[in-house]
Amino acid sequence: MISRIPSAKPDRIFTFGFVLVGLATLAQASSLMLVNTSIGLVVVREFGLGPQVVGAVIGVQATCALVSRFPVGSWSDRYGSRLFAFGGAGLMVVSCVAFILSMSIRVAIPIGGGVPVLLVLASMLSGVALSTFSTAASTYIAYTVPISRRAEAVGYYGVLQGLAQGFGAGVSILIIDGVGFNALYAIGAAATVAAALLSLGLREGSHPESATPMGIGFRLHRGVIAPSLAQYAVIVGNGAAFSFIPLLGVSRGVANPGLYFTAVAISSIVARLLTGRIADQRGRFAAIVPGMIVTAVGMYIVSSAASAEAFILAGAAVGIGFATAQPALQALAIDLAGPAERGTAMATFWAFTDFGVITGSFVSGQIASVSGFGTVFVASSVMSLLGVMGLLVWRQLRRPAASYLTAA
Repeated sequence: MISRIPSAKPDRIFTFGFVLVGLATLAQASSLMLVNTSIGLVVVREFGLGPQVVGAVIGVQATCALVSRFPVGSWSDRYGSRLFAFGGAGLMVVSCVAFILSMSIRVAIPIGGGVPVLLVLASMLSGVALSTFSTAASTYIAYTVPISRRAEAVGYYGVLQGLAQGFGAGVSILIIDGVGFNALYAIGAAATVAAALLSLGLREGSHPESATPMGIGFRLHRGVIAPSLAQYAVIVGNGAAFSFIPLLGVSRGVANPGLYFTAVAISSIVARLLTGRIADQRGRFAAIVPGMIVTAVGMYIVSSAASAEAFILAGAAVGIGFATAQPALQALAIDLAGPAERGTAMATFWAFTDFGVITGSFVSGQIASVSGFGTVFVASSVMSLLGVMGLLVWRQLRRPAASYLTAA
């Protein structure tokens, strides 16, 4: 394990390192959202391919992100976060360059229905960049924020991620329509150069001789499976939402169902600023349980929503619920990790998140084709409730083990 340089004020969140990793995340996540929101447009507009190709390209990206998380987590435990935060940002620069080159070098995959090789390569690299940077940044947060304010710090960090995602998604189409795809990817590359440079300023100590040797592996941290599964149960509904809320709204005559996502973004930012302290002061479950229940209620409202107001109400509930539960779940995962295994713990936690988005989109499509869009969100609501029930049972079985599990 790497020894970390202690802060002069043990309970202080906004240290120099926290600000640096936050700014780097702001730049990196903005770039990623610029790229991700362009994929569907570039596949259809620029290359004239069908929507099934969009799904395949995004699936390749998500799979690469999922697979690469595990070794990065264990490597961060041994070698520190700075190297991998820098490397993840650097890979994103290469990915943006590959996207630019795919505009002119259109050599297609022989069995891919005309999909350009460089487009697939760029998507793969962006997936690896996503997981490498985000795992390293989460590991840095896990090791350096004060234990007494851990959930609060995770919540503040999540606000920066939300702002970046909202900004990237909000301006990407404007950039494409105004100056084109190449300019978009150039802006994305510039942002990740900034993220890489900021990452170099992260301060970490020396490496102990007892650290586990570096290797390539896919080790799950068994100690954090419970909160990771709960995160999965909540995130499945988010995967369904991104895929089907626009279609659900249109099918019910709602002019702008995208207001759901606006409500999610605004309410989640507010909730993250306020609810992290609850998990630190009253115990993780005091935030996790109501957060997951409110998320389930929001998903159920979506299932029968037939007006813009209903979509806004549902989005506000989901935003508040998820932003209350997720930082507490992540803090619980850090609590449960060994002092030298927080990188592996964060890799496991976020891998379940990746898998939740992937399976949420895929399984929801199967449900929608058989039972309709409304049933998708009833199932998402049930998943969240099952997740909180399972976590409560696990806590009851583990109650004698640690004081932070007994707090409610």
